[in-house]
Amino acid sequence: MKDYEVKVLDENDHIFIETLRNLGMSRNVATTMAYLMNVDEASSREIEISTGLRQPEVSLAMRLMRNQSWVTYVLKRNPVKAPNKDLFPRSPC
Repeated sequence: MKDYEVKVLDENDHIFIETLRNLGMSRNVATTMAYLMNVDEASSREIEISTGLRQPEVSLAMRLMRNQSWVTYVLKRNPVKAPNKDLFPRSPC
């Protein structure tokens, strides 16, 4: 069994999410963006676990943010026989 640290959103993050939603952003994109602001890089699975969003919600949010050039996408190859991992490093903006 592996030990795994999970970051969770705090009250300030939820206030930020509500502000983005009041500006017209979808809940999924706002929640994903708030999480990515707190980490250097994250896999889709880490975003799912930490935000409580489902896989399709994270995928759609990340696609929209990639199309807007708000995030970058890196395919990280695993040398062991495991699936590749999609990583989303924090953008330098």
